[in-house]
Amino acid sequence: MKFLAPLAETPIGRALIAYAADLPRWTAANILFALALAPSLLAFYLGDFLLTILLAFPALFALSGQCRALAPVTEGRAPHWSDFLRANFFVALSLWAALAVPLVLLLLNPPTIFFGLLCIIVVILLLVAPFILCLPALLPIGVRLVWRNALVLAIHAPIVALGLVVLMGILAAVIIASRGALIIALPALWSSIAIFSTHQLLRDLSPP
Repeated sequence: MKFLAPLAETPIGRALIAYAADLPRWTAANILFALALAPSLLAFYLGDFLLTILLAFPALFALSGQCRALAPVTEGRAPHWSDFLRANFFVALSLWAALAVPLVLLLLNPPTIFFGLLCIIVVILLLVAPFILCLPALLPIGVRLVWRNALVLAIHAPIVALGLVVLMGILAAVIIASRGALIIALPALWSSIAIFSTHQLLRDLSPP
């Protein structure tokens, strides 16, 4: 359609088109994400923040699976249900562990100087996290190279990295404001925007 042509010229526009074109699939993916997140949310509501962090891995892996399923769409190919299970387990595990350690240490009320250092580490990890989730879906590389390339992308495009983190926060706030109802719509939307943005950055950085 001609009116979609301008939208298709930007990564976010292409992400929105891809998401809307296969809405039932991504809705089902969001439901699976909600189920994976449920144990961590239950622990949070019970006030057990340590358990909240420890039980967050299934949700992180589900989000990684969404990015993996969306990766073929960036090249104009159709996704498959099996793609959700082909997410890189060890990359997701490394990201969860990297985030879990400083967050757990923050729960221990460390001295002020260490508290500030841990907060900086968490912020840096959050900035590279979207790229760490997306890169294994787009490139056949291992854990070490995923982290290296994610750091390169975050340094090269800090606005994109920050934008993806802020967008995740906004969508999370919208889900909370809707009392959880919009969780069946928004997680895969974020994954779509993240994977298309990362794909565009890789194309921009690739030699001609």
